[in-house]
Amino acid sequence: FAKMRQAWAMMCADPRIMSVVLVQALFEGSMYNFVMQWPPAMIAVMKGNDVPFGKVFSCLMASCMLGSSIFKCVGSRVSIEKFTAGLLALSSLSMGAAAVWSNSLTAVLPSFFVFEACVGAYFPAMGTLRSRHVPDSHRSVMMAM
Repeated sequence: FAKMRQAWAMMCADPRIMSVVLVQALFEGSMYNFVMQWPPAMIAVMKGNDVPFGKVFSCLMASCMLGSSIFKCVGSRVSIEKFTAGLLALSSLSMGAAAVWSNSLTAVLPSFFVFEACVGAYFPAMGTLRSRHVPDSHRSVMMAM
């Protein structure tokens, strides 16, 4: 437990570490929630029509790949902190749009694609932030807390 106490003290002492850890927990929680909820959302918006789950899923994965490619292109030109802040804002807006216009396929589907593009850019951005701000000596303990 000594390592956990040390990690907690380091997190409380450095707001950058606490920010990285909280952003990771909250974003990945929303991402896992999305994974469980997109099929029921598509069923609801399609109103009795068959949902082409395979096609939608493949488009979601292509969106994720697009997000990773965007990070590769933009990540070197903009600070990672600013890029991640914009990414989090865009992902929030996309899920907000899907919630507000939940009965519109033309709003829900693009919102889901934008969110998945944000997921694709999130992983390399968060990996960079973790390597910069979370000390190697306590990284695994902090990520597990």
